[in-house]
Amino acid sequence: MSFYLLDTNICIFLLNQRGGFEHIPKRDLMAPDTEPTDEELQLVMREALDLAMTRKKQSDNWIKQELKRIVTLVRNDFENRHS
Repeated sequence: MSFYLLDTNICIFLLNQRGGFEHIPKRDLMAPDTEPTDEELQLVMREALDLAMTRKKQSDNWIKQELKRIVTLVRNDFENRHS
């Protein structure tokens, strides 16, 4: 089984994104001997994946729009020079 060390601030941010702490029992997450539960890891990883996929879609859309804009500029410039 593999465990990934995640920054505590990132974990808290991701868990707070959609009210993720509601069903998790209260405990001292900063205690040195505290290991995350499988449920906590699953929740954090699911939230991280959702956030990453949202950012990827935004990035893909931005790239498409920029490519369209640049192609239009180049075509217009070419037409103006060769008309």
